[in-house]
Amino acid sequence: MSSKMRVFISSTMDDLGNERRAVVAQLKNLNVEPVYAESFSPNGSTSWERIKEEVKDCQILVLLLGERYGWVPDEGPGSREKRSVTHMEALLARELGLIVLPFFKDLSISSTVNDESKARDKFRKEVSSWDKGYFRQTFKWADDLAESVAKAVSEALTQAFLREFRAQSAQTYMQSGGSSSQQPSGLHTIIAKASWVSPSAVLFAGAGMSIAAGYPTAASLSESLIKGLDLNGSENEPLFQQGLSVIADLYQQRFGRTVLLNHISNAMRPPKAFGPTVGHLAAVRVFQTIITTNYDQLFEKACQYQNIPYMVVTPDTCVEIKRPLNGCLILKLDGSIKDSDSLILTKRDYLAATGEKPLWNAAFNELERRPIIIVGSSLRDPSSTRVIDSKIYLNGAYVTPYLETTGLALLKRYDLTGVRADSDSFMISYEQALASRDELG
Repeated sequence: MSSKMRVFISSTMDDLGNERRAVVAQLKNLNVEPVYAESFSPNGSTSWERIKEEVKDCQILVLLLGERYGWVPDEGPGSREKRSVTHMEALLARELGLIVLPFFKDLSISSTVNDESKARDKFRKEVSSWDKGYFRQTFKWADDLAESVAKAVSEALTQAFLREFRAQSAQTYMQSGGSSSQQPSGLHTIIAKASWVSPSAVLFAGAGMSIAAGYPTAASLSESLIKGLDLNGSENEPLFQQGLSVIADLYQQRFGRTVLLNHISNAMRPPKAFGPTVGHLAAVRVFQTIITTNYDQLFEKACQYQNIPYMVVTPDTCVEIKRPLNGCLILKLDGSIKDSDSLILTKRDYLAATGEKPLWNAAFNELERRPIIIVGSSLRDPSSTRVIDSKIYLNGAYVTPYLETTGLALLKRYDLTGVRADSDSFMISYEQALASRDELG
């Protein structure tokens, strides 16, 4: 069984081939596994048994309905009821309790009326009926459909995670005796009581948030550059102790700026990388300001998938910096892979980018007298050090799965509360804590 979330794509193939391909490509960017008949390999099962095996191993079924009702078997499962395979897949998903996400293609007014079109329309009505059906979305073009499916899958997974988390919290509460004086233990309790949980808090995100999405750490980028330098063993060892900026500077001196940028750009497009995690999706809903040293575009994609307005600011941004209404301001201290010229890689890059620049002025303005939530950062790179040394923030939290290795003196020095958690769990708990405070007034 796959460790990823699996999404079954159910549709007719002859009229929705392009749409299926577009949806598969988009889902591969979301850290979910698209499951579709074209990818099945023979395993000795009958066709319907194989389909059932795959559907049972999925969490979501994306149902695409177009011009055709689909193939109705002449014998075996579905033949007596005269149901198409697509119809049978949808019924099986409902029986298994999968999340079903229906998308209806806009039909031509001049569609021919025949037995198949009547069956198709009846199937559509069944899927979208008010009392027992699902809310569905219409589409016209394959690319628009793919984006809509990605958004729907992201939201469905996030909501499912929230429901499970709340159910677990409720269960813990009931097991404790249901007393209002008792609180669920662990991460939720820490965050629920914290003074740094605030709608004005600023998220400072490091590479730890991107690792979960398949992107390289600063250490792995450094290692790849060292290999490119092709030094002997005795020269390699001291370099491993240096930061990325020192190694990048050596690489640039030997091969030039263009080769360095190409190397980093290629490294930031790893074959196993995927889209925003649950943590990214929750973060852009919760935080109005996100400051990050990450080159990737995961926060931007998280905004796009959820229709959240956003503005990205990089070291070379010269326009007026203004947070979109009900949106997110993303300050990328070390640049963005979208524009390789904006990347801060060497010490010289850093010094040139940290003068009286709009990006850093905006970062300090956003941090002033607000709580800071640090997630996934080692606080060792130059940009992170400058942020934390400013001490203009109010208080905050330092979130890491490896809290025991973090010096208590560091947390005390910067007035930070250590929280042992992965980014996804923390973000969901943080969002829930904010929602609970809103409900209490």
